[in-house]
Amino acid sequence: MPNFFQALFSGGLAGLSVELALYPLDTIKTRVQCESGFKQSGGFKGVYSGVSATVAAFPSTSLFFITYETTKHVLEHRINEFLIPVIAGCIGELSACLIRVPIDILKQRTQVGMSPNNLSVLKTLIRHEGISGLYAGYLSTIFRESLDNGINLRNTERYALYGSIAGGLSAFVTTPFDVIKTRIMLSSKDSYLRKKGAIFGFKHVLRHEGLAILFKGALPRTCWISLGGFIFFGVYESSNALLRS
Repeated sequence: MPNFFQALFSGGLAGLSVELALYPLDTIKTRVQCESGFKQSGGFKGVYSGVSATVAAFPSTSLFFITYETTKHVLEHRINEFLIPVIAGCIGELSACLIRVPIDILKQRTQVGMSPNNLSVLKTLIRHEGISGLYAGYLSTIFRESLDNGINLRNTERYALYGSIAGGLSAFVTTPFDVIKTRIMLSSKDSYLRKKGAIFGFKHVLRHEGLAILFKGALPRTCWISLGGFIFFGVYESSNALLRS
């Protein structure tokens, strides 16, 4: 098990590496899923809008791995080995999303052109919605992220390869959750999504827009997370190996 510093540094570096390397794919995915449409929310222009928010990937992912590794250690030999990474991943997401969700909201609203930069989004959000506005979509994010996690492999090559494969598969399957999460984060305080929640959002989209809408952005999201899984787990394990040497 990595020690505290190893988990903090390796996890943070892995998360930051993915965000910076694949940010344009994230922007395209967000714009495709936006209710106003891809072209209206910016198209292929300014795909690095809001990129400054990626610095928060370091503390967010560090917190995830610190919690993840600690939980695995606590649960070791206490429950079924198969369940350990799943439970540890869920608990890790609960903590990491305290940082990740507010940053995602700032980033996504900048990506679709709702404000010129992250600071402007933050000021507007705090003024009109308060601190609670920074956590719109928190539960949806935890649920979606928890489905995407729980991988526990042994060496750098396998970690990177299987992280990529599993990430790509889970990305496609969980795209509907991501679509609803994105729309909640981009919605105003008085919108039907914010008032009635994710389940209502699913029903509303299915009824008025059709099933295909729930898979908007599946291609860029699958590419983003598949490539991200390779980078993320590869950097994480390589960093750990370097720090242990």
